[in-house]
Amino acid sequence: MKKVLAVKTPVGGIVQIIPRDDSDTAVGLSWREMVLSDAEKEASRLYLFDEGFIEHAAGSLEPDLDIQRFLRDIIDIN
Repeated sequence: MKKVLAVKTPVGGIVQIIPRDDSDTAVGLSWREMVLSDAEKEASRLYLFDEGFIEHAAGSLEPDLDIQRFLRDIIDIN
């Protein structure tokens, strides 16, 4: 399932990953921080790809159901 994700990256700040309707695997990226160098944007792109966020937004990953069930059972105690 395709979904829009907003991820805080270490270098580029918050980036929205928006799946494109014209492709099964392509996404668009939108940075909330307006003043970023090309190097900062590239670093955040690599981070999103390395961590699997781009594939997840495009719906190309099939998460393990047991892991998903385990993560849902974790509660926030703060």
